[in-house]
Amino acid sequence: MFNIKKVAAAVTVALCAVPSFAAIVSNGSFESATGVASRVTTNVTDWSSVAEFAFVANSTTLGLGNNTSWGNFGAIDLLAATTSPDGGNFIAIDADFLNNGALSTTLSGLTVGESYTLSFYQAVAKQSVAGNSGAVWSDWQVSVGGNVIGTSTQQTASTSNGFFSGWLLQTMTFQATAASETLSFLAQGGPTGLPPFVLLDGVSVTATAVPEPTMLALVGLGLAGIGLSRRKRA
Repeated sequence: MFNIKKVAAAVTVALCAVPSFAAIVSNGSFESATGVASRVTTNVTDWSSVAEFAFVANSTTLGLGNNTSWGNFGAIDLLAATTSPDGGNFIAIDADFLNNGALSTTLSGLTVGESYTLSFYQAVAKQSVAGNSGAVWSDWQVSVGGNVIGTSTQQTASTSNGFFSGWLLQTMTFQATAASETLSFLAQGGPTGLPPFVLLDGVSVTATAVPEPTMLALVGLGLAGIGLSRRKRA
């Protein structure tokens, strides 16, 4: 005899057994930093960069026309740049510098074979330097475990006062091949000689649970049972 209560209980247990995945990027908002308006290499927790011009900043140090001087690197003034929808600190990297390199962090707790979704905010801003005019463009080449998983949508900074593109949400997917992998962002941009900065914030990696065949069968059986029960009552 079909027992609708037992089937419903089994379906409930199966649904509860599906794992819930949370963000697995450490300090993806770059809020943990020992200094602002400083090189990323030594100042952002759990992240590193070999780029020559890679900085962590926020609305009080970058983007408000403050002409902030960063040690021996001179004045970096990204007019009109604003903080991202994620808020707080963000990363700014010169995408057209001689010694450019990737910004990276380690993803831990991955499940081999599982598909993950990477999301982040990006924007493009132009360094305000006397004599430089014209639009600039930048994007991110993203790699996981040394393999390029995609390039973000190219953005162009305005030629009007401000030279700022505004923030854009980006998403990419990848499949884990190891429990721990390196996530890297390589800044790309141009034209040469017109300092294009690409900005980054709100980096998140999540996995979406896919129902197993057994659970799908139980759900199907439960729905069929509910329909059968209703017909009998009618």
